Amino acid sequence: MRERGITSSRLRTVCLVSANPLALAELERTAARIQGMRVKRALLDLNASPITGDIKVARASVYILDSWSTVTATEAIVSAMHRRRADMKLIVLSGKLSEGVSFAFLQLGVKGFITHKDLTEQLPRAVTAVANGGLWIPRALLSKFLAHTLGANRSGDAHRGPSAPRISQRERQVLNCVLKSQSNKEIGVELHISESTVKFHLARLFEKFGVRRRADLILQTVQSAPLVH
Repeated sequence: MRERGITSSRLRTVCLVSANPLALAELERTAARIQGMRVKRALLDLNASPITGDIKVARASVYILDSWSTVTATEAIVSAMHRRRADMKLIVLSGKLSEGVSFAFLQLGVKGFITHKDLTEQLPRAVTAVANGGLWIPRALLSKFLAHTLGANRSGDAHRGPSAPRISQRERQVLNCVLKSQSNKEIGVELHISESTVKFHLARLFEKFGVRRRADLILQTVQSAPLVH
C-alpha cells in the first residue's frame, strides 16, 4: 500500500519517546514523512530518570512511546507520562500486545496501539486520528476489552466505574451499540427507535460524560469500567 503524505491546516507536534537510540532514530525517519507535523524526540535515560519518577518530555499534540522494555516498566512509564500531563494523547508502539497487556494500557488512558511491523503504514493515520480526538485501536481488541470489563459487574450498572455518571437503561443500550461502532441508523434498527431518538440519547450521553465525540465517549466508558484481574 502506498503511503500518502498527510497535510494539516495547523502544524501539530509529535513527540517520539524511547530509551533505545536506534529505535528512536527509526521512529524519527518514519514520522518525518508526515506532512504538516513537527517532530520532537525524547531519549529516556532510565538510570537518571527512574520509571517511577517524573519523566520530562516536550509538549506535543501526540506522543509515541516505544514499548521496548517489560510490560511493568512500560506501564510505569505511561503512568509517569500521564502524571506529567493528564490530557496527554499517547500511542504505544510495541511488538505483539496480548489482550491483557492491551487492557492494562487502555485502562491507563492510552489512545492507540501500533505494532512495529505496521509502523510505516499506520503511523501517519494513527497520529492524525488521535490528534483529532479519536482512537487508533483495532475494533476487535476494543470489543474484547469492553466485554471483559463489562463482565466485572453483571448485576449492577456496567458503565458505572468510580467516576462514571449514572445512565438510564435506554442510554445504556445506545451506549452498547456505540461501543460496537454502529451508526445512528443501525442503532435505531436494533433498538426499534427512530434516528432522532438515537441522537437525543447520544446527546444526553455526551452531556453526562462531558464529551463531544463518539470516540471520547468510548474512551470515557472504557476507562471508567472496572478492570478484572
